[in-house]
Amino acid sequence: QNSIESIVQSPDGYLWFATQEGLVRFDGTRFTVYDKTNSPEMASHNLTGLAAGKDGSIFMKPQGNFGFILLKNGVMKTFREQDGLLNDNIFDATQDSSGNVWIGTPSGLSKFNNGTFTNYTRKNGLPCDTVFGIFYSKDGTIWMDGGQQRVIQFKNETFTVSSGIPGNFITNFAEDHDGNIW
Repeated sequence: QNSIESIVQSPDGYLWFATQEGLVRFDGTRFTVYDKTNSPEMASHNLTGLAAGKDGSIFMKPQGNFGFILLKNGVMKTFREQDGLLNDNIFDATQDSSGNVWIGTPSGLSKFNNGTFTNYTRKNGLPCDTVFGIFYSKDGTIWMDGGQQRVIQFKNETFTVSSGIPGNFITNFAEDHDGNIW
């Protein structure tokens, strides 16, 4: 585990690390490794992103076209296109205050809730084919990088596009204490 790609803390206080060799949990004393040898449900152990759910779930983004991996209540499961995900290649993900996981893919936007996907594409209002970066703000807006100098906002089942952003892609969103998005 010589490279750390992402770090999150779950509500129970554990630190979780995404590495090129698997998922690592630190309890303050010991490290526990989850990889393909002890967790065969993992589609890939080369992880590039993590998110911690309010319920203690850990969402993992593997490198490549492997969908996403969920660790919930000690059970690991990989979700892919055949399960309803729009595309197995995931660019980014975020969780909203209701526990939905929003997933940006080359084919659009997927919302995951309790094992079910709701997908958004151009056919149902998404203004672009690809969602690169994604962020959930305190006011309930889903912010997305749609490429080509566009930021897409999704709130109350409505998409809004802002154009003219410098640069072609946004790698990260952040929110300050006043609710401004950077």
